[in-house]
Amino acid sequence: MNQCSCARVALAATLAIAGFATPAVQAARLTFEELPHADELTGVGPIVQSKGFILTYNPAPGEAYPVGFMSVGPSWRFNGRSTALLSNSCTSIVTLRADTNVPITLHSIDLAPNNGDEGAAVTFLGLKTDNTYVRTTIVLSPKAVWKTYRLPDTFSNLQEARWVQGDCFINPPHMFDNVRVHPTTQPPADE
Repeated sequence: MNQCSCARVALAATLAIAGFATPAVQAARLTFEELPHADELTGVGPIVQSKGFILTYNPAPGEAYPVGFMSVGPSWRFNGRSTALLSNSCTSIVTLRADTNVPITLHSIDLAPNNGDEGAAVTFLGLKTDNTYVRTTIVLSPKAVWKTYRLPDTFSNLQEARWVQGDCFINPPHMFDNVRVHPTTQPPADE
């Protein structure tokens, strides 16, 4: 090993010991409790970072008023529980990935219609590390406000996962919470 290589190894070890190394992405349940939630609905912008993962708001093409994500507080009459997240424009796309770009597995997610409407469906699309896609559509339960939905086992080894907000005409909008996600190399977090 030459002097330059030895110096880099020594610097990396020193930074890791001092706590400056990039932390490994861990299995997580994204609950969004760290977001403002005193009001019914609060704007939180186009990017939400939580527990080593990044959610990005992508407005529909031609969206005249791209507003970003909204934190849905417990006082929102259709929520009634912990803080949730809403991609606040019709047909917008939510993208989820690890902030270190390691492959992820999307295990499950809690979903509910944003305004208590019936007939909401959410389509999930996963881009795998081999550049192939997996897809599934979940039709939200018309009776339960909130329900946990498990994604198929094919939603593993993903570069990113995406899902589409309702179109606000035929498909009502939804809110989401308790996103269970983990690096593909790790087991999911305990329930």
